[in-house]
Amino acid sequence: MAAKNQSWGVIKSILSKETKADIIKLVSELYSLSKSNSDFLSARYVLSPDTIDRYKKEIKKYLGPDEPWKKNTQISLSSAKKVLSDYKKATNDEFSVIALMIYYVEVGNDFTCEYGDMYEQYYISLESVFDQAIALTKKHDEKMVYHFIERLYFIVRKANGLGWGYYDALL
Repeated sequence: MAAKNQSWGVIKSILSKETKADIIKLVSELYSLSKSNSDFLSARYVLSPDTIDRYKKEIKKYLGPDEPWKKNTQISLSSAKKVLSDYKKATNDEFSVIALMIYYVEVGNDFTCEYGDMYEQYYISLESVFDQAIALTKKHDEKMVYHFIERLYFIVRKANGLGWGYYDALL
């Protein structure tokens, strides 16, 4: 860990001497280098439906893929959670973070309703994200709570009858 901090110190020192144009060129190159870089920068600086939609697609791919047997697709809770984590780190917009967390749980609910009961860890993951979304929502005014209350209520209602005590945990 010390080497990483030392490396950053060296890089930071060099960057502090660069011109604005050089920094913009560097960020442009990083943006073009990988999808994760471009997604991060878009989430940080471009708050648009297209930006969050890219993260939603990734969550759906890992948590609730369409007809997974046809594409031999595996559920990956860790990858779906990483998408959430990456978005939280990239954006300063807590409203969209809550929206993405609620979407995560909606995808999980829809998937299990469509394809049948899932395994315990799947439901634990949904419960955890649901609880985090509720906790973040409670930190805000009634206007924000009102925006999400219908979606949260529908999640709970739809979970009735799903396995492993999931419904009870959401209440």
